[in-house]
Amino acid sequence: MAKINKKELLRIEKMVQDWPFFQDFSKEEIEDAIHKMSLRRVEKNEIIFREEDPGDYLFLLLDGKIEISLTNHAKAKIIAIIEAGGIVGEMSVLDDETRSATAKAYEDSEILILTRDKLDSILREEPPIGIKFLKQVSRIVANRLRSMVGNFAEIS
Repeated sequence: MAKINKKELLRIEKMVQDWPFFQDFSKEEIEDAIHKMSLRRVEKNEIIFREEDPGDYLFLLLDGKIEISLTNHAKAKIIAIIEAGGIVGEMSVLDDETRSATAKAYEDSEILILTRDKLDSILREEPPIGIKFLKQVSRIVANRLRSMVGNFAEIS
């Protein structure tokens, strides 16, 4: 994982400023949040984390696509393909549980990683940014839950 330099910061800010996730953030808050994250490039088919791994970070997908899969009877089933602007790994960071799925690069990708420790630091040191971050993560979790309930209702 690489620390983000000034040139990368400007590039990333430009990429994320119009994402729904950052809709309630000022330019300065986006910059502050990005400074707490690290940048990682992943190659196609690289496993980012596996089901049951400890969940101590989440990531925002800057570029590329990430495959999310579950293992059932030793067979992996793809449940989602996450595209740029998506967030992955949020549940484990919120509830301190292990990963519920496997995340693998579907294509060469670039991710911004926020560890649980850095999120805790934001909440302590910059509560307005931390609250906005948690609010957006909560929206994502709620939307995914609604989608799952809708899918379950369709198959019942």
